[in-house]
Amino acid sequence: MPGLAGIVIHGGASESWIGDKKRYDDTTAFLQTVVSSAESALGHGALAIDLAAEVVAKLEDYPAFNAGRGSAVNIDGNFELEAGIVCGATSGYRAAVCLQATKNPIKLVRAMLDDTGPSASVFIAGAGGDDLAKRLALDIVPNCYFATESRTSYWQRKRAEISEHGTVGAVVRDSHGNVAAANSTGGMMFKPVGRVGDTAVLGSGLYADKRVAIAWYEDDLALIRCGLPSPFLGRFSGGACFN
Repeated sequence: MPGLAGIVIHGGASESWIGDKKRYDDTTAFLQTVVSSAESALGHGALAIDLAAEVVAKLEDYPAFNAGRGSAVNIDGNFELEAGIVCGATSGYRAAVCLQATKNPIKLVRAMLDDTGPSASVFIAGAGGDDLAKRLALDIVPNCYFATESRTSYWQRKRAEISEHGTVGAVVRDSHGNVAAANSTGGMMFKPVGRVGDTAVLGSGLYADKRVAIAWYEDDLALIRCGLPSPFLGRFSGGACFN
């Protein structure tokens, strides 16, 4: 019902900051700040779709997460990012994958959502997505911007292995009763060039309708093949976020 607002966020299930107490404490404090700011915005009437994108952009900028700066390194030592967003009230959905220069992929897909013309892009990939971000005057960065010392050193030590992966996301319910979900990730460490996971795929990594919003991460191939099961969706109303 209108009036009940809230937000849930996640920052990955298997990230390297878990186990490092100082980094864990710093990250937890950061997440608490993000949630407090979002709750304040909801109290002032912020819309779910706008706030979901804003929150995920903050997570993309925080280098402890596998999204934006701090993303996983692919097999060639480069970064390819993906993000998706869905508005429950309108069923509007946009996604972008294999981005190499767009600083905040979630800002790109949020901007894409505003374009409803006949030639609007719903799902865009690679250089086409980065070019669109430039045309929309979004921040463009060199690919090395996404690197962090911990990610790079890990890649150099274990480039023959496939290891940790994760994503960030948010679901929001605003005071109007509308829900939205947003996800962003750098994918798996050592992933093949051009590989696309479940994060940005509607019905696999995220979902929203007029009563339910879900941001999800699990095994990429299983979710892309099967999607989120209907009985699972039926368990929730008003918004949920899982990792």
